[in-house]
Amino acid sequence: MKYVIKWFLPYWKEHKLRMSVIILLGLITAFLSAVIPFYIKKIINGFEHNLTRGYLINNVILMLLLSIIHYITNVVSTVNRAYMNYRIEYEVRKKLFSHILTLDEMLFAKYSVGDILTRFVDDISEKIAWFSCSGVFRFIQAFFTIASVLIFMIIINIKLTLIVIMPMPFLLYITTRFRDVLSKKYDLLQKSISEMYDFLEVSFAGIKIIKANYKEKKFYKRFEQLSYLQMEKAVDAEKKQMFMRYIFFGIGTLSVFLVYLFGGVSYIKGGNITIGEIVSFQVYTFMMLFPLSDVSQFFVSGHRAKVSIKRIDELLNFKPSLIQNKNYKKIDRVEEIKLINVSLKINESRILSDININISSGKKVAVVGKIGSSKSILLKVMGRLIEFDNGNFFVNSIDIRDILLCDYYKKISYISQEPYIITDTILNNITLYGNYPNSEIEKVINISQLEKDLSNMPKGLNTLIGNKGMTISGGQKQRISIARALLKNPEIIFMDDSTNQMDLHTEYLFWEEFEKYFRDITIVFVTHRTFRIEKADEIIVMDNGRIAEYGKHSDLINKDGIYQKVYQRYKSEENYKI
Repeated sequence: MKYVIKWFLPYWKEHKLRMSVIILLGLITAFLSAVIPFYIKKIINGFEHNLTRGYLINNVILMLLLSIIHYITNVVSTVNRAYMNYRIEYEVRKKLFSHILTLDEMLFAKYSVGDILTRFVDDISEKIAWFSCSGVFRFIQAFFTIASVLIFMIIINIKLTLIVIMPMPFLLYITTRFRDVLSKKYDLLQKSISEMYDFLEVSFAGIKIIKANYKEKKFYKRFEQLSYLQMEKAVDAEKKQMFMRYIFFGIGTLSVFLVYLFGGVSYIKGGNITIGEIVSFQVYTFMMLFPLSDVSQFFVSGHRAKVSIKRIDELLNFKPSLIQNKNYKKIDRVEEIKLINVSLKINESRILSDININISSGKKVAVVGKIGSSKSILLKVMGRLIEFDNGNFFVNSIDIRDILLCDYYKKISYISQEPYIITDTILNNITLYGNYPNSEIEKVINISQLEKDLSNMPKGLNTLIGNKGMTISGGQKQRISIARALLKNPEIIFMDDSTNQMDLHTEYLFWEEFEKYFRDITIVFVTHRTFRIEKADEIIVMDNGRIAEYGKHSDLINKDGIYQKVYQRYKSEENYKI
């Protein structure tokens, strides 16, 4: 539990005034909870001893005032605890999302999207948020309530108090005994929830493929299996939690029986006890049930929170694979990119080997090769999306690791093979919520050949795109991605086969417009279009993660090498499509 409390401390310190108010109100509420039954005893004893009417009225009025104050402090305390639950939920989620934005795609190589979503939603909202304030501070209030109640019980009758608390050590034993069991049960439950989120994400993302292959029944069957496994784990964990809860209430009820048994016997025998004291002990005993339940809930929910916090910490402790040296340097303009003997290994497999490239500003460089020759990986390395293992990568003769990442990213645009589309308007997909002049937006729309598409949409740029762009074509997605990349006005563009879903005529028009406005820009592109490859200043031919050939089209095409074969295959594919 120390680990959990230590984890929450920075959040509590940020709101120390409100947390102090919560603790103070909890103490007042706990004390008043114990005082009220004391006055119940005095009133009942007043009836028994025929005390004055004024005495009874004064005590009833005082008890009523204390009850009103108790109600107000309890309500204010509860409202503040609820606020802090949501506030800490907001801050934890914000911190986690901010950290994930600093990571690269290696995160998603280790964790599935469904697993990350589970941690964002279920772990933070359901397990961490409630415990962060309500779980901990209800326990503190419960502790002081029990302590206050015991003090008043001792004042009233110490022997009966000792009898009532006799079952309490058994509660401590049960709590300790089930602590580790519950932790394991909730760990298994969280894993099953992650599996379900992952399956749903994959299913909804690929719903077209599922329906096209008539696999609805298969996926439903798998969904049913995962749902049943999750239900079994949830029921198993809930059984253990309910067992602990009912043990607490059962022992509380036993304590009430002991009050009536020993208190009643003592009263009958003429012992030093009154009816008012017996009734107050009954009230005190029942009053301890809910605080005892909060104590039980503290340990149960605490272990659930601990499991979830560890899962959040796994993500927060995940380090970016991209190396960034502390003494970074700024660059005004990218004049040259140079890779010297660059290599990359992923999961013990050599992906890139001895890459040597020198690209000057304004050059148009095509990257070609067979499928699986690591063309895309090469672009990702140059775009600083993944880290290389060995060799050197220089920008303007400066080590890339000495250049601030965000500074480098501002000067480049990377367009992936699979366009990134958000469920929002076309405008927000292009700007990614940035503010740009309308003239700049119109320019990139014209260059990317989106203008004709928008003219056929009633709302134009404000047209809402469905989930992952389901309502638009592949070519339209690519044109949106290109418009987004150009809007940055980058110095270098890395294009990973990002025009392959455009028809040939549209692509001709795009490149024609592109060269009017971005003639001096540096482009490194993967493509299967032979007309673009022919126009490239330099061509990099990849084969099994190595540069097999390097040069111009006019030189490489006459060699009986890999480029000639790749080019002929690309040409035959184009002729087949025509």
